[in-house]
Amino acid sequence: MVFAMLKQCPMLQNFVLDMQKSYDDSDDLVWISPCSVPECLSSQLRRCSIINYEGTESELHFAKYIMQNSRVLRKMTIFTLCSSELEVDKLELLKDLSLCPRSSTICELSFK
Repeated sequence: MVFAMLKQCPMLQNFVLDMQKSYDDSDDLVWISPCSVPECLSSQLRRCSIINYEGTESELHFAKYIMQNSRVLRKMTIFTLCSSELEVDKLELLKDLSLCPRSSTICELSFK
């Protein structure tokens, strides 16, 4: 659904995605990287924020997909859930994403 929306917004420059799960979600959603890249990622997207990031494999793959395919991305901000357990893992999450290759040489990655 997110990919379909990105394809329909070729001029999108700022993107905010809230990953908060509803209590009804019994299965984790799975991100499968598409073969194509939406036009907004390849030429327009400047800022991306992911809210309520838990560090699941799907969330990690999605964040990497954005960074690897957004040529003009200036800032990627990850807002993690407020949890003492997650605080310990923040450094590991930051390390995983920091090591990810980026299309944009000016992309700044931050965790909050």
